[in-house]
Amino acid sequence: MENRYMNAKEASTYLGLPIMELYRMSSSSEIPSYKFGGKLLYRKDQLTQLLSQKEEDELFNNQDLNKAA
Repeated sequence: MENRYMNAKEASTYLGLPIMELYRMSSSSEIPSYKFGGKLLYRKDQLTQLLSQKEEDELFNNQDLNKAA
């Protein structure tokens, strides 16, 4: 599998986050990032994994809410 790197603008669009939120999450290590030549880069496969985990978490949270109702 190819490890494609994205710049911050591409990553924020891919994740559907404002760029400042992406920077905040990167600085707090919520999103893995790499500095190269003074720029932050993001691996697409890692971002895809984060999106999958987020969707899975939301699914389980919705199931828990349905059980409580």
